[in-house]
Order: sequence, then structure tokens, then C-alpha cells
Amino acid sequence: MKRLALALLSIPLVAFGQTAPPPSPDLWIGAHPAVALSVTPYTTPDLYVVSAVVTDLRNDTVIAKPVMLVKAGAPARLEAGVEGVPNASGFRMQVTVARDGKTAAFKSEVKANGETVAAQAGTLAVL
Repeated sequence: MKRLALALLSIPLVAFGQTAPPPSPDLWIGAHPAVALSVTPYTTPDLYVVSAVVTDLRNDTVIAKPVMLVKAGAPARLEAGVEGVPNASGFRMQVTVARDGKTAAFKSEVKANGETVAAQAGTLAVL
């Protein structure tokens, strides 16, 4: 049985209008996920928009485009992917915007068949 997992663990503050239906779980089968991350200030002080675009490196297909609204200093977590089928892939990420709002630290890992195949950590400038 295929299971698509997309979890946004953050502070539930604002809905961003209508959301598109989630992409097909089949896009995750055998995918080689790449994640592009951006962090920008929201209109309310101490709140930030964390956006990710997940593409498949094999063919540049967009697999997911999660968006989170996070509070400075509070870690936000995201998990997306498919579990329980051969060649399943997915990723998880944690982002924390610094209390001063100038940077955001992140950790991410990509999984294939339930095993971590890549991990990355870094700091981004908030634009």
C-alpha cells in the first residue's frame, strides 16, 4: 500500500489561501529529491514564510511545494514522501529562524527505501 506523507509541523497561524491538490504519490517512487529553500519575512513581526520546492533530479519535475509560516526562534519541521513501497523516497527538514530574523538554520535529509542517503545542514540569510 502506498502512503504519501506530507507533514508540516509549525505554528498554526495563517492559511495561505487555497491550496492545490497534492501531487501524485507516484512522483516520489524512485525520485532523487532536491530541495530549494527560501525564508522571507511575513507582514507580521517575528513571523517568517519558509518555502521549499522539491524537484526530482532525474527529470526536474516538481514533486512538492510546501510552505510554512514560522515564528522566530521556534523550530519548524517538514516531512514529505512515500513509505511502504519499493523505491520509495522522501525527505525531512527542520528550519529555525534566528530570534533577530537575520538568518535561518536548517537541517535536511533525503531518504530512499527508508534509509538516509543524503544529509545537509546550513544557514541561510533571510531576505
